Amino acid sequence: MKTIQMSSQWTFAGVLLMATSLSSCQKAEQAAADIRITNAWSRPVQLPAGAGGQPSPMDSGTNGVVYLTIFNKGDLDDSLRGARSGACQKIEIHETVMSDDRMSMKRVDDEIPVPGHGKVEFKPMARHFMLLGMNRSLTIGDSVRVLLSFQKSGMVQVYSRVRLN
Repeated sequence: MKTIQMSSQWTFAGVLLMATSLSSCQKAEQAAADIRITNAWSRPVQLPAGAGGQPSPMDSGTNGVVYLTIFNKGDLDDSLRGARSGACQKIEIHETVMSDDRMSMKRVDDEIPVPGHGKVEFKPMARHFMLLGMNRSLTIGDSVRVLLSFQKSGMVQVYSRVRLN
């Protein structure tokens, strides 16, 4: 009888341990669910004609851009580590800066803090995602799939709609 009683106690302890682990997993999932992305959009990109073709006046180079707003609805601070997309070779975060009456872009190498109950905006003439080495043209109405990498929330997928403004 004692063996059965100990076995029951061990079973109860195992169930308790599993419930605690499940609760921890749910809390981690909730942290990931606290990041919300809104108003993701991109400008059109017309890649130059191939080696045998003539460039068009509509050619806009080989880079694109993504603007969006990140909301952190949770209590925990998070940070944006970077981004990637199959639509381009790489994505960099850039910031528009004024210096000596000249506007230029500067690459941001640091992680971007996203405070709990806060927001971070990526918008024209400010911080934005540069899509470097586009693999295809982007026309109005297209969507660009972008994966954002966060320290705590992991990968968050967003679709950026191509429009003029």
